[in-house]
Amino acid sequence: MKKLITADVLAVLAFAGAHYVQYFTDRKLGFVRWLNFNSVKLHEKFPLETIKYTAAIIIVVLAVLSIALLIKRKTGLKVYDWLLMLCTAAAAVYYVYATAVIVYEVTPCSFLLVPLIGLGTLLFAVRNLARASMLRRERSDKAGAA
Repeated sequence: MKKLITADVLAVLAFAGAHYVQYFTDRKLGFVRWLNFNSVKLHEKFPLETIKYTAAIIIVVLAVLSIALLIKRKTGLKVYDWLLMLCTAAAAVYYVYATAVIVYEVTPCSFLLVPLIGLGTLLFAVRNLARASMLRRERSDKAGAA
């Protein structure tokens, strides 16, 4: 259970990091210069748009799969699990929105902001998958003991 809480804390830290990247982009001119310089170098080296959309598809599929597996094993779920399923769904929707709307022309920190949001969503999905595995293991242990 402690590993699940660690994943939750890391996901919240990823979302907080995305918030602070946006905050400092709006307020610190040196940070904007650094973002512009590094963004140009990244756009020259990598196909960022292709990577961004591919990652979005993979992460959203994982999020939907993790929620579906938890709903399938709903007998041992706690209120905390239901809350995190809701957070995972909201994070997945927000990640799709961020992937489609947040581009370099709108926000210079898009190459940092979108991956941080994706990381938070991925951590929520992995946490849900781990919880579904724990529930399956508990169910099989109870069936084996009976």
